[in-house]
Amino acid sequence: MENRVPEHRRAPRPTPVDPSRGTGRNAAAGVAALHSRNWPDPERGTDRWEEPEPERSTDRWDGPEPERENDRWDRSELSEHERRLAVRAARQARRARMGVESNARLTGLTAGVLLVLLAAEGFTILRIRQLVTPHVFIGMLLLPPVLVKIGSTGWRFTRYYRGAPAYRRKGPPAPLLRLLGPVLVLLTGLLIGSGVALLLVPTSLRRDVYFVHKASFVLWFGVMAIHVLGHIVETTSLAPADLVRRTRDDVRGARARVWLVSTSLVVGLVLALVTVPLVGHWLATGGPYPSG
Repeated sequence: MENRVPEHRRAPRPTPVDPSRGTGRNAAAGVAALHSRNWPDPERGTDRWEEPEPERSTDRWDGPEPERENDRWDRSELSEHERRLAVRAARQARRARMGVESNARLTGLTAGVLLVLLAAEGFTILRIRQLVTPHVFIGMLLLPPVLVKIGSTGWRFTRYYRGAPAYRRKGPPAPLLRLLGPVLVLLTGLLIGSGVALLLVPTSLRRDVYFVHKASFVLWFGVMAIHVLGHIVETTSLAPADLVRRTRDDVRGARARVWLVSTSLVVGLVLALVTVPLVGHWLATGGPYPSG
């Protein structure tokens, strides 16, 4: 038996649209609208129209998702091994950064001590004949701190040119100061070495050694003046950093750095006390200009 929809449940049929009426564009749109719907069909047993399903777009992006702005590293997406490696790398980077700052503080503290001692040594030069003993005493006191200063700057020099990332980020000194650095080290060694040798060499060599000592001092003074002027601002900020309570704990190792510089001064004091008794004999035998 054929299933038919009762008359009272049937929906009224829509009025046909005449394509010849109106403008061509409106008429065509009306016809398309009529054919786009599934109108009731008694033969199919339907009493209402069905909306057609919207077409699904196939234009989908199957590539990687675009990066989100300010996208942060999510540790939960990493494995335990990767998380440990990341933490270890962060610790190594922080340790390297602290190493650079520690080296800078040691250099600044030693430079501050040397500036004070060099100023006192320069004062003795103004009256060298009367102040030979203090001149020798301060000169020997300078020797260990000078070695500490050369060691700290040499460490930075070596780490930078070997490509250590932390030292490369800090960068080198100004080009002029970088060129004068090795020259200053050589002149400092020549100046102090000739001064010590002047007390120990035989009287026949004192004139020659004394000439080398004076000539090296003239050259050293010029290079040293440029070096001090180029680093004076940095030295004034770094020298007291490990001595002031407010900034002492900003970089680890403040106590070790202070102890190192203090130990160098103690060693220099011992050398000075051992050397000073030689001055009397040196002066008694004619000093830099022995007779005969």
